[in-house]
Amino acid sequence: MSELWRLDIKGAAAGLRSGNFTPKELLRETLARIAEVQPLLNLYLGLREDSAHAEARAAGKRHARGQPFGPLDGIPVAVKGNIAVAGLPNTAGIPGRRSSVAEANAFCVERLRTAGAVILGTFNLHEAALGATTDNASFGRTGNPHDPTRTPGGSSGASGAAVAAFACFAALGTDTMGSVRIPAAYCGTVGLKASYGLVGTCGIVPLSWRLDHVGPLTRSVPDAALLLDAMIAYDETDPLSRRPPSDHRWPPDFSRKMTGLRLARISNFGSVDCQPAVLAAFEEACEVFRDLGCEFVDLELPGFDPAAGRRAGFLLSEVDGAMEHEAELEQPGYFSEATHALLLFGRSCPSIKLARAERLLGHIAGVAARVFDRADAVVAPTVAHAAFPFGAPVPVNQGDLTGLANFANWPALSVPMGVDEDGMPLGLQVMTATWQEALALEIGAAFEAAAGDGRSTPPAMPFRPVHA
Repeated sequence: MSELWRLDIKGAAAGLRSGNFTPKELLRETLARIAEVQPLLNLYLGLREDSAHAEARAAGKRHARGQPFGPLDGIPVAVKGNIAVAGLPNTAGIPGRRSSVAEANAFCVERLRTAGAVILGTFNLHEAALGATTDNASFGRTGNPHDPTRTPGGSSGASGAAVAAFACFAALGTDTMGSVRIPAAYCGTVGLKASYGLVGTCGIVPLSWRLDHVGPLTRSVPDAALLLDAMIAYDETDPLSRRPPSDHRWPPDFSRKMTGLRLARISNFGSVDCQPAVLAAFEEACEVFRDLGCEFVDLELPGFDPAAGRRAGFLLSEVDGAMEHEAELEQPGYFSEATHALLLFGRSCPSIKLARAERLLGHIAGVAARVFDRADAVVAPTVAHAAFPFGAPVPVNQGDLTGLANFANWPALSVPMGVDEDGMPLGLQVMTATWQEALALEIGAAFEAAAGDGRSTPPAMPFRPVHA
């Protein structure tokens, strides 16, 4: 086997255009890879092999005519299990939705199909997207490809793990307080959250209508740009869809120089207890940016406590989730006990407590908007630690560094920035002002190119846990 699945999207698209291989061959090898890793990692909840073969054949005909739709035409991708794919179970990881089958594709899935992508299926996730381990009581836990005894993060854990394990060329996840970027950091992939409403959420089982985003997970920053480019479109049927301003700069210019770019480091993040390896890798990343000609400014956000912000955001997610699933809360066994308890807590939240949380997050968004008076972008670690073993206490500060971008409506990109002493991946986060996705991607790509290979190498088979 030629291991075509090791290519990134750019390489696969080039091979398809040149005729070195066909979409059918690319799909066949990807499905063989899935069969190899699925028993070890528990990535997919549903596969649509027959439909994928039909889509690959159609893509092959377009390539044979020299008329592919674009760089995604014939590329196998898959999506998180709370994103509707017609004909597949639309569970959102909730046991009571096990028999729920999507009648139509989510808006973002239809956009990918319009670009010619071959949709493989849907992934496992943390139940109801309300958590960050992808240890699902009903559908099983998904292992991290770098060490299957550890979490891949969540709630889009299997999306990140599948990209790292070469079980798809790209994946979609959803991000409410970091659920695309946390798996990207833990699994050594790229994860992007764009501005609120830029990618339509119609056809996605919501967690928080005010914080939810859809975003790609890929093996390179340019690949993430390709996915986002295919999904940018205004959805007239979705009241949460947003039109970017007339001066929205897109697509990114990956030849852009970083000289003179002002990068902010938020001093408030100093209160987050970070693993020493994370701090060391971040300092090395800052040196890479200095070598690229970037300048650093240290800024403080008045009244911003990352832990308090995380707690307020999680409370909003619990309240919004309880509203979304209100009709099912009284159905025995519909949710696991743990998720049911979280949603019940949200339903019983006193109005004054919710108002305080909303006011705090409004304050954070207000002071955050002023950052870009003095800086072009913000950089920080993505997560304060590497992936941890299943069964270990879940660190309470998982979302302390990612939540700010959701509260402030900043585009946020996570790229690999090295590994810890156990060889587990670590993530660097690049955040920009609203509608500045192109800049975040340009900065991430410059870092990716300058840092070189070895920031985080996806694992090869067979998987051998780091810890016995």
